[in-house]
Amino acid sequence: MQTPTSHGQGTLSDLLDLSELFGDFRDEGRAQLARLDAALSVLEAGQAPQAAERAELMRALHTLKGNAAMLGLRPLQELVHGVEDAFKQAASPAALPLDVLHRAAAALRGALEAAGSPAQDEAFAPLPPLRAELADALAAPSASPAVAADEEVGAGTGAEASASADVPGDIGEARADAPAAEASAGPGPEPSAPAQVEAGGQTEDAAAGAASAASGSSGSSAAAGSAGSSGSTAASGSSGSASASGSSPASAATGGGAGVREETLRIPFARLDPLLSQVDDLARAVEGLRAWAAEFAGPLQQAGLRRALAERLEGLDTAASAVRRSATALRLVPVERVFSRFPPVAAELARARGKRVRVELRGEGTELDKATADALLDPLQHLVRNAVDHGLETPEERRAAGKPETGTVFLSAAQEGDRVRIEVEDDGRGLDRARIEARGRALGLVAAEAELEPEEVDDLLFRPGFSTRVEADEVSGRGVGLDVVREAVEQLRGQVRVEEGEEGGTRFVLLVPLTVALVPVLFFQAAGETFAISALDVEEAVRAGTPGRVGPAETVAVHDEAVPLVRLDRLFGWEAAPDPRFVVVVRRGARAAALGAERLLGQDAAPVRALPAALGAPRGVSGAVVDARGQVVLLLDPAQMLEMNVDLYRGGTGGG
Repeated sequence: MQTPTSHGQGTLSDLLDLSELFGDFRDEGRAQLARLDAALSVLEAGQAPQAAERAELMRALHTLKGNAAMLGLRPLQELVHGVEDAFKQAASPAALPLDVLHRAAAALRGALEAAGSPAQDEAFAPLPPLRAELADALAAPSASPAVAADEEVGAGTGAEASASADVPGDIGEARADAPAAEASAGPGPEPSAPAQVEAGGQTEDAAAGAASAASGSSGSSAAAGSAGSSGSTAASGSSGSASASGSSPASAATGGGAGVREETLRIPFARLDPLLSQVDDLARAVEGLRAWAAEFAGPLQQAGLRRALAERLEGLDTAASAVRRSATALRLVPVERVFSRFPPVAAELARARGKRVRVELRGEGTELDKATADALLDPLQHLVRNAVDHGLETPEERRAAGKPETGTVFLSAAQEGDRVRIEVEDDGRGLDRARIEARGRALGLVAAEAELEPEEVDDLLFRPGFSTRVEADEVSGRGVGLDVVREAVEQLRGQVRVEEGEEGGTRFVLLVPLTVALVPVLFFQAAGETFAISALDVEEAVRAGTPGRVGPAETVAVHDEAVPLVRLDRLFGWEAAPDPRFVVVVRRGARAAALGAERLLGQDAAPVRALPAALGAPRGVSGAVVDARGQVVLLLDPAQMLEMNVDLYRGGTGGG
């Protein structure tokens, strides 16, 4: 792939296919731009970044500029250079052209994501005009050179020192001569493929080392890291890295005499799914051997092999469990990779709405499955924008209510057993349940005579088409609301609910599995068949009482609550089964149901497998798992179970 360059100058990307390196560049760039967003948010609040924060910012910008130059991305490189100049030359924080810097940061984020793709030219088009606008702003009388000591912040540290030593002037021009230098230096090491692995929440890049070796230079690295810190606070960015490593390749190679460099391997994430499946097959094989040994316990005892076989099976089971844990850990990434995207989103929307906002991150180091993290990007962005648009008041309203003019949105994460609890909370006006209920009635979502409990009112927020805004704009009132959030979370086999915030605002709570690769499932028998259901969806499993009725619905008493009884034989149109001995209680929002069961068979973790195409997509089933005996078992979808049961008693087809 040839990367466009300006002025016809050759760069390293003219000689090598660096398509994989662009992935590393984006990962590092997101973290570096997050530092810029954090600094701008501090300035927006009328404060000045601390010296350490400013040093980290300048290091991040310098590294990003060098990485862009190495890949021949001159427009991006030059705009970053202009941002650097702004922070270096402004006489005071108040003299910085914040409006232009905000727009430059937004343009850089878009250009970063498009770098190396067919959309690159379009995304890069706004960068030169913004660079010129920044230069004009700096040339204005309000801007004057700052203290000379600030010219090279952190010049003696790690990657910054390496970059500064190699590129004394314009980085792009220095890099343009790299091919010629390589030619004169003779053949260098054979370039290797960019390498990176994500494991245990850490990302370490070796791609830049390969590129550096190929160019015969130990200059600025495309993988120079910006390590994140926990508990960061930002209004338009986290001060933590979205994909930070303990040390960058550049600093490992040149900084502080470290000398030792840890090589890592970049592999496609999709390869981990087959690995998990194979590890699970290994665990199932061990279980099968254990069952075989139990079946032939007598003959094995007579042959004097029972104890020895049991010991070896125990060791094999321990090893298989350890491999499963290690393979699962390879999929985990820090939630900061998701959280760091949203402070600038909140800041941009707040400016458009005439509001002020800061975003506070908590528990960014909490790990979750990368597939889950990717799937949460859209729902969390919707919740953050909802918090700013609907939750936070204007500065005037907050001042009148005795609150700080700047509102706060809290993003927090914490692990709870096999789940991760993620909260999006604001300190705004809170839920107006009377308005929500009135809007629900106006939209025909609530019967005129119905009296709603608070939980049922809250549940209206997640109904398709619901919005409290009458006039639509680009953010709200278009009928695409929190139902999208609930649907996305439920596809992850998670749950979402709304609560009152501690500071008087609104809190949305998402409970999602730690990993979607291995799902803890409860196996049970009903209607003569074995079923499975995600244990994360199970509120409790208890012995069933005598069924009763409330209107047309059959119910069972669970802690003095009449819960609708779901008979799977009726839902699926099978032969009638006896009254259940147990019930498995599931709940979705304000609705609950008790799935009847003849036997509870136990709980295990298993990967979810797609159903064969010949079976189609039967309602109420979300996939299949393999039990300890190696048998394929249908995995039930709790949300659809509730809907099917309601349909059944409304005269619908139920299991159709």
